[in-house]
Amino acid sequence: MKQLDIFDEYAYAEQEAIKTLTPRQWALYRALKATNGRKMSDKELLIALPDYGYNDETAQNPNREWNNLSCVRNLRFDKQAIRKNATIQKIITNGKLATTTDEALKYLRKKKIKALKILKEYYTEMAKLNLDGQLRLQFGRERERIEAILRVEEE
Repeated sequence: MKQLDIFDEYAYAEQEAIKTLTPRQWALYRALKATNGRKMSDKELLIALPDYGYNDETAQNPNREWNNLSCVRNLRFDKQAIRKNATIQKIITNGKLATTTDEALKYLRKKKIKALKILKEYYTEMAKLNLDGQLRLQFGRERERIEAILRVEEE
């Protein structure tokens, strides 16, 4: 029997959310599908889909930065939900659905390289942490112990 912990309910809710899409996300998917492989910018998508409320939000806040608009955040979240959904069998590349295998592979290679860079950074930092406190040879002004963590002295 599996031991339950505080994260189980959250993990289950996240899995259920991935399985189903909201009507707004389905509308986004249909809009991307209707472009027939033509790239659409985020602004074009927001104007074409009234569910996001782009026109209302920009009218109310004309000086707000692009990245601070809630409709832009919602669009990014919805694209991510479509990418994670196993029901949708299309691959969303940069602003459009992939039309060829080469295009999809190129996009997926870029994602893989990005993920591997993050993993490389993680393992480098783990190696530093594992060396924390070990003695080392001293040449000149170096410390005699490896310090991977900043030690703050309490007053």
